[in-house]
Amino acid sequence: MDPAALRHHFDNLDPEFHAEFWGSLAWMRAECPVTLSDRHGGFWFVTRYDDVRSVCEDWRRFTSTQGLAIPPAPMPSLPPISVDPPEQRDWRHLLNPYFAPASLAHLEPRIREVADRFVDDFVEAGRCDIVADFASVFPGAVFFELVLGAERRDVERLLPSIGAVGAQTDSEDAARAWMELDEFSRRLLTEGSTGPTDATDAADATDGPLRAIRTGRVRDQPIEHADQVNAVMLLVVGGLDTTMSAIGSIVGRLCEDAALRDRLAGDLGSIPAALDEFLRIEPPIVSMARTATEDVELGGARIKAGDKVLVSFAGANRDPAEFDDPDRLDLDRERNRHLAFGAGPHRCIGSHLARLNITIALQQLLTRLPDIHFAPGAGVSHDIGFRRGIRSVPVEFTPGRRVTRVAG
Repeated sequence: MDPAALRHHFDNLDPEFHAEFWGSLAWMRAECPVTLSDRHGGFWFVTRYDDVRSVCEDWRRFTSTQGLAIPPAPMPSLPPISVDPPEQRDWRHLLNPYFAPASLAHLEPRIREVADRFVDDFVEAGRCDIVADFASVFPGAVFFELVLGAERRDVERLLPSIGAVGAQTDSEDAARAWMELDEFSRRLLTEGSTGPTDATDAADATDGPLRAIRTGRVRDQPIEHADQVNAVMLLVVGGLDTTMSAIGSIVGRLCEDAALRDRLAGDLGSIPAALDEFLRIEPPIVSMARTATEDVELGGARIKAGDKVLVSFAGANRDPAEFDDPDRLDLDRERNRHLAFGAGPHRCIGSHLARLNITIALQQLLTRLPDIHFAPGAGVSHDIGFRRGIRSVPVEFTPGRRVTRVAG
């Protein structure tokens, strides 16, 4: 892109920017790491690792309460991500136990069953679209069925709405999508089971987060119903969208590099450690907004109170000041403090579940489709917005056998 456009008229939704995504980010990181754009009402774009981390950790001077997207999206306040401490801490205290590794460990066998169930749908054909047929439905099925206690059909029905709020391209579509998510979340709260809210007692049960939201307290007060609904919406979107993007992106890389694919297929136990490097080099959420609460200097720029700030997790994750040879995928990288899950108090609450889902997905795919590769003529295209997921990954592989029984 034209350097002047990147420096003064940068548009994070410009298809030309996304067509030259990594090169444009590298130029901005080197030449204008904290730059003021006149697009979308004016906002600062931040690309260096230290600056991005500083904004994320400094919630007092960079608040999350005045919008998380640029341009502003027609989304409701979504606690806990859109509230700051101390209120945010109460939300996290309420929900964290249900997303801790110890609370999720018992789900692993059932998550593998879900993964195999979806692979069975296409394994005999020797071909599929790994996004449409697996990545878009598997994480949702896990989250809806095993965590929220909802039904698989809800996943498929809500996928277009979740895609609309993540794509960040059509405000009318997004508004309709949030309305549908609102209606679904209200129904889920109403129909969910009742029971103990203690995460230890309920570790083996579904619906724990819903019960916690419905009966919990924030700032020593019962949670208003509207905030309950909005919190459930955040869980629904977060539980599906980012994990879907990550699985599609990683499988795309494995299809591009047979040696890398074979390395992981031959050592499935190495996949959990490899995830950090995959997430670093292709974070599913590429940017998020904050609002300055006071005048502050950042990276040599003077940001004024009320200014919008868009931090680039993608730019930070390939900053050569933090990562050696940052554009190279290195599964043996020793120091990897990537920001794919954010940083500070708003670091992704579902990161452990996401890691578990992605790990199991890759292990089952590489076990059952060990020679997976791109279908002839297949290409990769990405969404435009705050996430950068792959839209389609047509693949082929040696046909295999089903491992689950056919119903009926």
